[in-house]
Amino acid sequence: MPNILADSSVLIEFFRPGGREDIREEVGALLESGRLAVCGVVVSELLQGVRAGEKAPLQDLLEEAHYLELARSDFEAAGEACNALRRKGHKVPVTDALIASLCVRLKTPLFTLDSHFQQFQGLSLHRPS
Repeated sequence: MPNILADSSVLIEFFRPGGREDIREEVGALLESGRLAVCGVVVSELLQGVRAGEKAPLQDLLEEAHYLELARSDFEAAGEACNALRRKGHKVPVTDALIASLCVRLKTPLFTLDSHFQQFQGLSLHRPS
């Protein structure tokens, strides 16, 4: 079974007190099966907002998850995707375009709660079971 890249929206929900139970269960199942993946963009997004008491559990999750590397081609594809979407009147963060480009290149589904990822062509989205 392929890895599934979790974006920061999913992992923030996983750690949030009172967060959605379906997200907690799905992230837990992906960790248990060895299929949860992250990338540098997601790591940076998570670490920029982590509070002191939350860092240890986050570090544990990041050490257990697979780490997917961005390539030069991902940066080029992200720039082109942002350009095409902007011409259609849609503004998306370049960080999200990088995540989408990585997933498309590796044929890795993206587990996200952000609906704007639906705008990226060729991106497979993962939903909780």
